[in-house]
Amino acid sequence: MSTRSNVDVLVIGAGAAGIGAGLTLSRRRVDFAIVEASHRIGGRGYTEELAPGEFFDLGCHWLHSASINPLTAVADRLGYTYRKEAFSRRVFTDGAWQPDTIIDERDAYADRTYAAMHAHSDAGEDISIYDCMDRDNRWASMFDHWITLDTSADPDQVSAFDLVRYNDTNEDWPIREGYGRLICELGAALPVELNCAVERIDWRGSRVVVTTAKGVIEAKAVILTVSTGVLGADDIEFLPRLPDWKRDAISAVPLGHHNRICIRFERNLFGEKANEGVTLLKDNDECMALRIRPFGFQRVVGGTGGRFAQWLERAGVEASVAYVVDCIAEVFGNGIRKHVGGHVVSAWSSDPWVRGAYAASLPGQFHQRQHLAATVAEKILFAGEATSDGFQATVHGAYLSGEAKALEAVRTLKLDS
Repeated sequence: MSTRSNVDVLVIGAGAAGIGAGLTLSRRRVDFAIVEASHRIGGRGYTEELAPGEFFDLGCHWLHSASINPLTAVADRLGYTYRKEAFSRRVFTDGAWQPDTIIDERDAYADRTYAAMHAHSDAGEDISIYDCMDRDNRWASMFDHWITLDTSADPDQVSAFDLVRYNDTNEDWPIREGYGRLICELGAALPVELNCAVERIDWRGSRVVVTTAKGVIEAKAVILTVSTGVLGADDIEFLPRLPDWKRDAISAVPLGHHNRICIRFERNLFGEKANEGVTLLKDNDECMALRIRPFGFQRVVGGTGGRFAQWLERAGVEASVAYVVDCIAEVFGNGIRKHVGGHVVSAWSSDPWVRGAYAASLPGQFHQRQHLAATVAEKILFAGEATSDGFQATVHGAYLSGEAKALEAVRTLKLDS
């Protein structure tokens, strides 16, 4: 595409939301196109094959709420495999593995904190997760770490409504062959123009005129699936400017920071048990959640979130690798260092087409997700995980939002064939 073209609906972004929208429009035989700024589809779903048959997700990797997740059926249909069994959640601190009684104490603290969040939410109080916590409890720092992994932000930066309103079935199933790979296979047949960043959206006339890196496209409506990180950075110019209420919503649901750091080993140093989850609580109250030999692969994966993830990403790949190797060595001994065989590290906040991990609503601002999802002038429709109320911060939340906005466009424009 290098000249002016016309479609009924233009989908901007080919992540899970854009693919959900595209598949829905295709089934309805709507004249549409998809443009994607990156060199690939999938968005924050990105799988690398580290060795033949050994896959690693740098982004999304769980089929969350799997029994009500529409992508579970897609995984089954395409022959993907996933783990249903819960991970162990062992604790290593003070130089030793902690007994079950200590783990029960930790879990009891988490239960009390969730109960406090529900109580405040039931009272209509949209406060931060931080304000629902007993900060003097020894397990507060570990709960902080879990929150950063769940929301990509620190507890003081997140509305408790984000967790209370999330439709969680406690079924989180990782995919052996890669969630990012699944998303790409699902959208492989769609008409996507890659390396086609949108520069301007002019919605002053009866049609929307979209200027891209490869030319101009006119459409009756656009479905905008880019992240709030991209929207908040004003990477796309709008003519006229988006209404203040929409800009306020974008600012109220910003992207946080989360990365996955994979350390590969030359051989199995951890015993035959695979898929073990370990949380390291360090002397300075820092925490690191580790996945030991997921799916039996000879690797350990560490996750970072929130402000610390942002700092470590800025420090660089070598610093990220060194930190996680230090954490693994603290649990399993310094002898593991000489067997490190490679690494893979994500850097989502540095990706210019994403600018972060996933969206968390600020304290007092959960209602802005609804405004973020609202359509402007019946021709600029917004989709993506940030617009979801119930499945926020998930692939299937993004996918379902894309489907819903495609159907809205069909109804509004009367495009049913």
